[in-house]
Formats: sequence, structure tokens, C-alpha cells
Amino acid sequence: MNSEFYTMSNSIIQLDVNYMPVKNQKLFRIPEISMMRRFWLVLLAMFMFVERGESQYFPPPESQGSWRKNTSDEFLLSLGVDPVRLEEFGLWNVQDDFGGTSIGDKSCIVIKDGWIIGEWYADKDGRLQTVEASRKKINWIASNNKSVAIILFGAALKDRGKWNIPEDLSLESKVYDKRWLPEGFPLSDPRKASITFDMLLRHRHTSGIKPESMGIERGGGRSSIAYTVGRHEEFKDASILFYDPGHPEQILPKSSYTSVGYNHLTVIFRNLVGKPAWQYLEEKILTPIGVTQHGYYTEVEPQYIPWLKEDIRWLASGTGGLSLSPREYARVSYLLLNDGKWGDIQITPDGWIERFRLSTHYANMKRNIEGWWTQTYDRYGPGFHAVIETTPDDAFTIGGAGMSWAVIVPSQNLIALRSSRVSGVPWDPVVAEFHRKLSRSLIGEKPEPINRRKQAELVQNQALPGQIIIDPENPSKLAYNRDTDQDGSFLYVWTGRSGGFLISG
Repeated sequence: MNSEFYTMSNSIIQLDVNYMPVKNQKLFRIPEISMMRRFWLVLLAMFMFVERGESQYFPPPESQGSWRKNTSDEFLLSLGVDPVRLEEFGLWNVQDDFGGTSIGDKSCIVIKDGWIIGEWYADKDGRLQTVEASRKKINWIASNNKSVAIILFGAALKDRGKWNIPEDLSLESKVYDKRWLPEGFPLSDPRKASITFDMLLRHRHTSGIKPESMGIERGGGRSSIAYTVGRHEEFKDASILFYDPGHPEQILPKSSYTSVGYNHLTVIFRNLVGKPAWQYLEEKILTPIGVTQHGYYTEVEPQYIPWLKEDIRWLASGTGGLSLSPREYARVSYLLLNDGKWGDIQITPDGWIERFRLSTHYANMKRNIEGWWTQTYDRYGPGFHAVIETTPDDAFTIGGAGMSWAVIVPSQNLIALRSSRVSGVPWDPVVAEFHRKLSRSLIGEKPEPINRRKQAELVQNQALPGQIIIDPENPSKLAYNRDTDQDGSFLYVWTGRSGGFLISG
């Protein structure tokens, strides 16, 4: 007979249980006791499982108690988690720089069923720090802000009819519309008239707006509204589109990832609600989910000064602006886990997060990092087949520079995140190992292999004209666009090598 402990408020309740992990199910046996005592124990046990339930719990603000937490071996085992491997996972995240350079503190948090079951902190050199001394430190979350912008646009759709938000605003609406972006007129490139919010958001980085792969886009006059909309007199590099909107394949093998595109949203939010975007962000997201430990431009660099002069504290691209403590970063991840719902408040439209999680993958995207969500981190891209086999099918990732990311698994009510300022490291191998180590921490049978051909064909059917998708016959090597004219010709791209591409019919 083993003992299992659960923390409730400030008291500890002990139950005698006969625990047997079989296919992630827990079998409990009530000891031989009186009928009345058995009744009360069963009632208490029912209360505890309701308290641990995924839909009933949302953490109060840090000043009012913060997240509930239990890291005891008994509790972890009851959740199907291996305590030893989970500890190895956490220490690996905060003590290893993966061959790169760390310039800031590092953290790792794992949350299961609304409980913090693992929490680790270290300084930039990997020396462990106490939770109490580190959990309130604010960290730069970089392009995780792009994911925040996606949430906020969903909130704006729910606010249609208020302020200056028109009833017809949607993902299909044009970004360059005088009602919410008068600063962009006259157009610096006539093709901008066809850019939709869907190209910026759901099919991210397909607008044609200047990609980072095409050169510098920050600093000096580039940190301005004029540059964002392509109307800066000195810097003309953002005035023209680099490919036709919706056709990122035109610049292959270059990445179409763009921060300038997301910066449009910062200006648009301000025009839609008649107040700075950072105020709308706090009103619609940060305050409702209890975020109190945050800041803007915590490390002010000269390149951000022009933005500050215009009271633009938050940039949707994440190049500057919002920073969060690790536990507050976990709140944003928890909001995504619950499909935009926090307590009784549905912050985004129903199904909003699910819609983005299933977005089509492009061969020249930067995949899941910095605002690009797909299931199990680049499910259709090269080099991640080992991860696919060990990660649940509904897992998705948000992330930003410095190797700060959160893996979110709705089916397991699980979040695993890390926050750091590590540079000079290729992401893909580290993210793959992150998934493997996390998967090994979970007790249970290995998931059934995923039918990659079926998955890839599903994505192909969802593709729009000009979109690049992975060849289901050879998912690790070739990509092609949808054959819209049925003439049998495709654009084949060698994705296993960074240089060049091959066209064949």
C-alpha cells in the first residue's frame, strides 16, 4: 500500500491508494474502513479530482496566490510523469547552452492539469537559482509577441461594432484599408491592395512585405510607422513588395518570415480602438488572465527610441516591447491551451486557436518559431520524423528568439516552456531533443505512428494556389505547390539542402 499526497489550500490530505499505471489510468482502492468514513473520503477524493480538472482551474494573479504547485514524486506518478526524467529534462533546459552563448537568466516550467509539476531557474552560466528569487524576473519574450498579436486580433473580432472596429472586419479583410491604416496611403506598391489579414496571421508571412532574409529592417528610421508602411523618405527597402501577396514560393529558397508585416498590426490596433495598442493589449488579454509581472522595453536600445516617441510600447512583431516573467509567459500559453478561454471569459472567438494551429505549412517558412504554429513543430518539414513519433498529434509550439518557446499539448492538458537569451545555436536539433526528453518524462505507451501520407494529403487539400506543401511520397526531401490548373506540373524544391532549387514538370 502506497501513500499519495495532494496539496489543497494550506492543508495536506493523505489517501491510501493502490496505484497501478495502466495506459495512463489510475486505479484507487479504498481501505477497509467504516461506511461513514468511506463516504467522506470518497467525497473528498471527488472534490480533489474536480479541483485538478482541466476546465475548472485557472490560476489567480501572482499577488493572490499564483499557480498551484506540487512537485512531489507521489503526485507526479499519479499524473503519469516520471519524476527522475522530468528533473533531467528541467536541468537540461537551464544548464545547457547547446554550444551557443547565453546572455540572460534561463528558466523551464512544466504544467500538467493546471499544476506546476516542475520549475527550474539558472543564471546565464547555468548556476541554479531558487524559485522564489527568480520567478518574478521579467524576461524578453521576443517574437512570442506575434502569437500574442494573433490572440489580440481574435479579441478585436469579438469587439466588432465598438470603438472604430467595423462590423465587417475579418481575416479576409484587406490590411491596407483607409479605415484602419490611413498611414499607408497612397500605396507604395499597388500590390499591397490585395494583402489580407489572413496572409499576415493564419497563413503567416505570405504578404510579400519585406522578409528578414532580405536584409536589415530595424534601427534608426526603420523603427517608425513610415518605414512599416513603406513610406519612409530615406529607407526605401520596405516600400515595394518582395513577391506577389500569397506567393512566397517566388523567393524560394529565401524565407518569407517578416517582422515588418506584424508591425502593421500595432498601428492598426491603435486606429481600431482609439488608444495605444499596449493599452488594448492589457485590457483584453493581460488583465483578464491575471498578468501583473510584465514590462515594455525592459532593455531600451537606440533602435526602439522612435517607437517610444510615438507611445508605441508594444510591437506586435516582438522586436521590442512586451516582456514577461516565466510564470506569466505560462499564463499566455495556458490561454492558448484553453482555446482562448480564461475562466468564464472567452477572449477569442470559439475555435480561433484551433484554426491557427492547423494552418498550412510552407517550405520557406521558419516553421513554428517566432509566431508560426503548426502541430508538433514543423510536422511536415525535414528532420523531425523522430519527434513526430513521440509527440502527441495535437501538440503545437509558440516561440521567439533567444530559444524561448512553449510546447502546448491540449490532449494531455500539458505545457512545457523554456525562457532564455541563448544565441548562436541552430534551433531544429534542440527543439527535437526538447520533444524527446519531454516525451520520455511521460509514463505510458508510445503513441501510434502517424500516417504521414494521410496528414500531408490533408494539408495539400487545404492549400491555396501558390502555396508550397510537402510531397507526401517523399516528405523529407521534396516540396511542391498545388496543381491548380490540372496540367500535371509542379514546382519541386529540394528542402534537404539550403542552396538552390529544382523546377520540373
